[in-house]
Amino acid sequence: MKRILFLGYGALSSQVHKKFFYENNFHVDVFAENYRSEICLNIEAIHNYSSFDDKVEKYDIVLIFWRTLNVEKENLLLKLVGNLHASSSVIYFGSAAVYGSGIDFSEDFNAALPINQYGRDKLEIEKKITELIPSNTILFRITNLYGNYGFDDITNRTIRNLYLGQELEIYGDGNETRDYISVSDLMKILAMVFSKDFSRDFYSSCRILNIGTGIGTSTNDLISRISMFMVGEAPKVKYIPNVSQLISQNTINPQKLVKCFNFIPLELNDCLEIYIRNFIVDVIS
Repeated sequence: MKRILFLGYGALSSQVHKKFFYENNFHVDVFAENYRSEICLNIEAIHNYSSFDDKVEKYDIVLIFWRTLNVEKENLLLKLVGNLHASSSVIYFGSAAVYGSGIDFSEDFNAALPINQYGRDKLEIEKKITELIPSNTILFRITNLYGNYGFDDITNRTIRNLYLGQELEIYGDGNETRDYISVSDLMKILAMVFSKDFSRDFYSSCRILNIGTGIGTSTNDLISRISMFMVGEAPKVKYIPNVSQLISQNTINPQKLVKCFNFIPLELNDCLEIYIRNFIVDVIS
């Protein structure tokens, strides 16, 4: 039986758990803080980070979803080093926010130049994980995910507010550009990662994976597209200007997704309308 370790548990990790590890042929341990009990799936207990036991059987796959680092988490990573096989895989769900503001970022440690605290925190975690577990780690640098009902993101808020006829608040002037990728494509990428027989060459060449489409969409354009699918008229938007540390544009180059997996994510328009319809039926109605 494969042993799986989740570090952190929220809407995304719950979806990963349900998609890949909900069946009985996996042993799943979860260590998390500030989780929502309603999203926990068939988990007997969620443990505190300080209770991690380095004497248990070794883990085959470790999935890390942390947003910040602290002493308890660092101590857990130190203990985790002894709980891995030579063939174990460690995947960190990081963020393209580590790049800061710009376009066409390639997968490189030296390209990271975060301009806000979220990006700095995610980069700090990347560095700590690769320092302690240098040979078995894949770093996902994920752009703006959409497609999960549990996300409190601009896509879900826009759909909900348009449907209810409520004003939508957004930070900045709406010209901020982001690279949007669907959660369903992230799940496909994970499936390919899990099916790989990783070699040392693979880890060295594909250690960092940009998870995105490479196509930028402004916030105003995203809202307009959702509005077009739903009501065909402009929504009521309240802009909140002069937000400090707001990234003006952030799109990545997903070249290693093609190189390592021969995979090209779907563009926003290919997924958005179906997701809007499902969200209205399953969540709002």
